[in-house]
This record gives sequence, C-alpha cells and structure tokens, in this order.
Amino acid sequence: AKDKKLKTLNAKKTLDTLADTIHQRITRFQKEYKEVLAGKRNLFQAVALYQNEVVGFIKYGDYRDDGTYTFEHTGEVYAIYVDKTFQKQHIGTKLIHFAVTHMMTLKLYNRLIIWTLKQNPSRSFYERIGGSVKYHKDITINDQVLEEVGYCFESLEALAKTCQEHGSRL
Repeated sequence: AKDKKLKTLNAKKTLDTLADTIHQRITRFQKEYKEVLAGKRNLFQAVALYQNEVVGFIKYGDYRDDGTYTFEHTGEVYAIYVDKTFQKQHIGTKLIHFAVTHMMTLKLYNRLIIWTLKQNPSRSFYERIGGSVKYHKDITINDQVLEEVGYCFESLEALAKTCQEHGSRL
C-alpha cells in the first residue's frame, strides 16, 4: 500500500510540473504546423469564448501513431481544456461536438480516441459522453512513468448525437 501511495504522490508531483516553457510550446507548434503545411497531417484547433475571452479550447486531428497502437481512419483529440470557473456548463461537450462534426465533414475518420492520464480527475467526462477505456500504455514525463488510458468512441455519429443531447440541456 505504501508503494501505491508513493507512486500516486510521484504522479501528482509530475502532473504539477508539466508546464512547458513558452519556447518549448513555440517549437512544438512550429513543428506541427510545418507537418500540416507539408500535407503530412491534419491538425485543428477551436476555442470557446465568453465575452470575447477564451474559456476553453480543443486540439484534434489525425491519430498520432506512436507505435503502441495503430488505427486506421481514427481521429484523436490531443487536448481539451475548459477553465475551472466555466466547467459544468457543457462547454467541453460543445467543444467535442464541434470537433466531431468537423471530423465527420472531412470523411477521413470513422472513430475517435482520446488519451488521458489515468490519474486525471476529469476522466469521468469522457465516460459521460459515451467513451470507454479500451487501451492502456505507459508514458514517461519528467522521468516518471505514468499510465495513460485510451477512451475509444467507435462511432463519430453516435458521439455527435450524445454531445448534442448533453449540450442542449443548458
């Protein structure tokens, strides 16, 4: 039990130190968009606004094949974030709905996967919109090995419908 508690504490410490420097983010964005401009991948972003302020965003596109799992015709949500003061207002659901309906218009993807850390306290959001954990992998962040879980949505149409139903409850 002590080892499990220590692993959880180490994971929390790692999560608390994930902040990138501006330089690291700029470098990553430059690399990503060079790949987009070269036609090597699809990458999209959208933001949620409240009174002309960004309160959330989503980043999505082609599944990033890291060699652990290979999927065809699969989109991926790379990141989704909603400011804490705006959570529980269906903004995340609307961002997912936007991304999924956009993916459907592209006719490149049949399903969606979202990877998140197993320790992510917001994981239940993916379950509420119909995702189920089907995949597991270990990743290393700051010399810490952490478990990621992959939420799979087998049908973009079903996910869009679920998001639309949840989002209309405002």
